Amino acid sequence: MEIVSGRALGGKTLTINSANAFIAYSARVDVSEMHFSDVLTGLKHFVNNAASEKGGSVSDNSFNKCNGDWYEWLIAIQSIVFFLNNNTNRLLIKMPNASSFDVISMYKEYLSGFIYDLREKLKVNDVNLITSNPDFSIIEIGEARAYYEEYLSGISFYNLDLSTLSKLDNLYKQFVNYAELDSIVSFLSVKTTFRPDRRLQLAHEGSLMKALYTHLQTRTWNINPRGVKYYAAATSIGPADKIGLKTVATHSITDVKSLPQSAVDELFKINSISDVNTCMTHILFS
Repeated sequence: MEIVSGRALGGKTLTINSANAFIAYSARVDVSEMHFSDVLTGLKHFVNNAASEKGGSVSDNSFNKCNGDWYEWLIAIQSIVFFLNNNTNRLLIKMPNASSFDVISMYKEYLSGFIYDLREKLKVNDVNLITSNPDFSIIEIGEARAYYEEYLSGISFYNLDLSTLSKLDNLYKQFVNYAELDSIVSFLSVKTTFRPDRRLQLAHEGSLMKALYTHLQTRTWNINPRGVKYYAAATSIGPADKIGLKTVATHSITDVKSLPQSAVDELFKINSISDVNTCMTHILFS
């Protein structure tokens, strides 16, 4: 299993095969017993050793991208284990990058059509509606629980291979044109660490997701909507993170008849299996 690829001539920078590295490292240590920050540090040493053996190196930018992948897989795997072990009809779905998939297309066509219509109307006025994808969507699956119990039954930290990661990465495809307005219960975006620019990114994303939900509520004349929640998580949280991510969701202060909402409803520290379980207990049952 190739951990890094490329020809390391003259100390050339190599490319990380993030999935291969994650599987190979997980076969050597029990990642489920480690803090996630320690897993990421261990993976970095593991990859650097593999690169050194090839006479090359790996750039910090490559690690930044892979750290995100690895952290999301750690959370996604344990969220499935939690789903299998608990009686919930909500499922955490790992989302791809917005460049390859639009989270809005998870709504049924008559709902997503309203957002696409909004985008076209904005373009007429030389304004673009540019959205990013949250890292995870939380979906109500109702009577389909039995199917997903069977479909996801092999996923655990003790049965990891490339097909496991592929199943996690592609699960969203089963939910295209799936959701009614309240079928998408919430979103979760995660960062290994919070920098000031990352806090702004999450606050903007949360505010926009809530604004789009409110637009759909208006277009469908839903007078008693459940609302949509937006959560954020990182391996560690500081006071500045808690304050910064409590910024207001912009759409909620444009109407005097509505109560102001926070762009991010709750912030979670996720740095272990136990932390994932705590987070899932809240967002899958509340």
